[in-house]
Amino acid sequence: MTLQSFLESLRRRWYLVVGGLLITAVLCGITFAVTPPGYQRTASVLLIPGTSSIPVGGNPYLYLGGLGPASDVLVRGLEADAATDTVLGDLPDAEIAINRDSTTSGPLVTITVVARSDRDAAAIHERLLQLLPVTLSTLQTRANVPQDSRISSLPLTVDSESVIIQKNRLEAAGAVAAAGVAFTVLLVGLVDGLLLSPPPGSPLPALGRLGRRRQRNRENHDRQSAAAVTQRGPTTATEPTPSARREE
Repeated sequence: MTLQSFLESLRRRWYLVVGGLLITAVLCGITFAVTPPGYQRTASVLLIPGTSSIPVGGNPYLYLGGLGPASDVLVRGLEADAATDTVLGDLPDAEIAINRDSTTSGPLVTITVVARSDRDAAAIHERLLQLLPVTLSTLQTRANVPQDSRISSLPLTVDSESVIIQKNRLEAAGAVAAAGVAFTVLLVGLVDGLLLSPPPGSPLPALGRLGRRRQRNRENHDRQSAAAVTQRGPTTATEPTPSARREE
């Protein structure tokens, strides 16, 4: 099927196209309404160096440069601890993202939680904020870090309300829209093919403009050939030549 014939099929069966698109739009709206949105909460936690690394009366924020590797280690350890039932509990569908903030040069760890309800997002968010200093202390205890050299954590920003994420709803509605459009196109092609097919018992299929022209040309050629034969009349046997008589 060429593009032109496909467009002609859509034009001929426009009522199917309009009906299919309307039904698809209704299904997309229903899918968007019944699909729950996501609720996201984010927190940023800063690592502070130990007191032994800061001069007396010094500003701790001026000595954050060497804590980049420590924040990477903390992210890996916190990801492992967050995967346990202690954090997720009965909410295995929640999404957790723990990363070092790449937009800053400081040791800043970001925690992002996406759940199906604001209450679930708040619960997991709070558990992670409580788990971070515990994981940081455990890692330093395993490394036998002295108490005055231990790194501590300081929450900088913590979301008190969830941000509604529409990604899941848009993806579901988009999938329904694609399926509805594909079904409409297939239905139009099927119905158009059935309606244009010849009826049962018809000797010849329905011809297009080019087919009818070729058929007329063949019919004209046959009529001209028949007329030429009629004008010449029946052929008669020719007399044998002298050479043929001698051979006999």
